[in-house]
Amino acid sequence: MLLALSGGNLAAGSLVRCTLADGGVEYRNPPCPDATNGRTVEIQPMSVGSFKYRGRHARPTESVLKRWKAAKRKVAKAKKKKLASDKSCWRKRRQLEAVEKRLRRGYRASESVRLRDRRDGYEDYIRRFCGSRGR
Repeated sequence: MLLALSGGNLAAGSLVRCTLADGGVEYRNPPCPDATNGRTVEIQPMSVGSFKYRGRHARPTESVLKRWKAAKRKVAKAKKKKLASDKSCWRKRRQLEAVEKRLRRGYRASESVRLRDRRDGYEDYIRRFCGSRGR
């Protein structure tokens, strides 16, 4: 704002800070229309320096690279864990299907308790660890 008011050149000088009736603030070169609400503001001279532009394709610093690598490892670890979990859930579903198939097909009386316990265990595992991705 100050740059626009000073004509694009920030040289040393002063502006008047005027408080408007609606509570807003306005900076002016001539004094405020109401002389009671103005306050002079000094503008300090500014020197324009230069900086080295690293460019879009510049190599990031070592600390940035370390953070990126750590983030990539974290994502890869989470993805690997999810894949292992999916594989485990798939295996338990297959085992549950085999037990249910055996229960439908028929079994000896001595196998009934063992098959039902296995079925209950597989269903509990799927319900607990596989969430809504279940059947």
